[in-house]
Amino acid sequence: MVERELVDRHVPPAPQQPDTLVMARDDLRRAIEALAALPAKEQVAFSMYWLDGKEQEEIGQTLGHSKGYVCKLIQRAVEKLEKDGWGISR
Repeated sequence: MVERELVDRHVPPAPQQPDTLVMARDDLRRAIEALAALPAKEQVAFSMYWLDGKEQEEIGQTLGHSKGYVCKLIQRAVEKLEKDGWGISR
């Protein structure tokens, strides 16, 4: 299985070729499905951390959990996504 990047802090240039655009749309659809397959708490913590750029302490305050628990939620999400072939740029 080819590893794909689910989260990357830099934005790649817009695809120019129709084939590339189709592949990018397919990857986006699969990334959304991969996130949707996570348990709700992991999905929210992962999204807030990796996509929204929130600190773990802030996520914990927002969700009513300790920073340690938020860290575990994010770690579990990353492990599941990596197991499914998604790369996470750390």
